[in-house]
Amino acid sequence: MTDDLKPCPFCGHEAVAIHSSWWDNDEYDVECFNGECPVKPHTCRETKDEAIAAWNPRAVYPAVIREID
Repeated sequence: MTDDLKPCPFCGHEAVAIHSSWWDNDEYDVECFNGECPVKPHTCRETKDEAIAAWNPRAVYPAVIREID
């Protein structure tokens, strides 16, 4: 899998993949580091490829997405 990460789907800021290891957990996190992002999305998985695959999907029909008041 490529290391190409799509930008944050909420603010458009660059996403970052980070390897984290604590206690008995060894995982990869992908997240938006924009402090101004209204959502600050984050995902983590056991492998970097799995984390990227979980981060990159986007809505197939963006016209059905509406702004919530």
